[in-house]
Amino acid sequence: MVEAEAPSGTFEIPDTIEAIEFYYQQGLTDGLPVIPPTPQAVEQFLEAAGLGPKDILGTRPSRNWVVTANKVAINAVMAGCLPEYAPVVVASVRALLQPDFNASAIAETAGTSAPLIMVNGPIRQKLGINSGWNLFGPGWRANATIGRALRLVLMNVCKEIPGVTDKSTFGHPGRYTFCIAENEESSPWEPYHVEKGYPLESSAVALFATCDFMQIFNQADPDPEGILNTLSHTLAANISCHGEVMIIMSPEHAQNIGPAGWSKANVKEYLAQRIAELRATLAPEQARSGALAGTWYPGTEAPEESIIPTNPEDIILLVAGGEGGGHSTILSTWGKGRTSQSVIQPITGAK
Repeated sequence: MVEAEAPSGTFEIPDTIEAIEFYYQQGLTDGLPVIPPTPQAVEQFLEAAGLGPKDILGTRPSRNWVVTANKVAINAVMAGCLPEYAPVVVASVRALLQPDFNASAIAETAGTSAPLIMVNGPIRQKLGINSGWNLFGPGWRANATIGRALRLVLMNVCKEIPGVTDKSTFGHPGRYTFCIAENEESSPWEPYHVEKGYPLESSAVALFATCDFMQIFNQADPDPEGILNTLSHTLAANISCHGEVMIIMSPEHAQNIGPAGWSKANVKEYLAQRIAELRATLAPEQARSGALAGTWYPGTEAPEESIIPTNPEDIILLVAGGEGGGHSTILSTWGKGRTSQSVIQPITGAK
């Protein structure tokens, strides 16, 4: 007999398969089977998180969101999380509910977006969160279930339901699960959380509202300028990459740049300068982006003025992925970093 605790109550269901089907019938899955959240499993998760069931992790008054630890634990168990993942899941939910992140707008946009969880610090290795080969692909339970837990919280607790309140025209594969770690061991630079003022020995979660993937190839240039010029052309030509943008640089590219004497700040300054130089010819009608969408961003007064520069501080530079191959990945951000801001949250309570 399985006692399946749903977000609305506790139900006694004869066996596990029936419990899984029950969650489908209730519309409480992301389309994939879930683990029935038995009271014992939920209690173990809360104990690992060091939280009581009624503890509030965050709110969003404009949407009547009140997210309690119990609801998060239920959905994390459903996603397949182990209890030891609890500190990362809790930090991710707290980050999601920070006002600057603007989670409801990201979840309800007609555009393409998904919250990307990025983990830094010793907890990456302790939990086996993938930062290397096949970074965004299958094969790692921690990545898959931590990212999925955040999505189930958005669906089942915050009621951001696909086709109802979630009206994205095309959706995003990251809306199933979207969780990675930075490959700190292969980076010539300080990790992201250190860049943001956290101690190297601490662990943290950063959350980014990201959109489309663009992979760039440069397997010919061993010099920093050649690799960065390839990145610059892609960034300048794509209006969706103006403003805040994320670059996930492969270890091979990073190790050709950092040891040549380039700091992370040098890289950002060079990219921002080259993007500004190239935009006039590669994206000559960039103002149409805002005009056609009928929206504008902070600092502008009308859609036709929605030209968003890419400043060095707008460039998020991470090192991750496998060691081989001259590839890096660009992720545009939703709202160009103006209507949703990246946030970072310390991970506490890890045992």
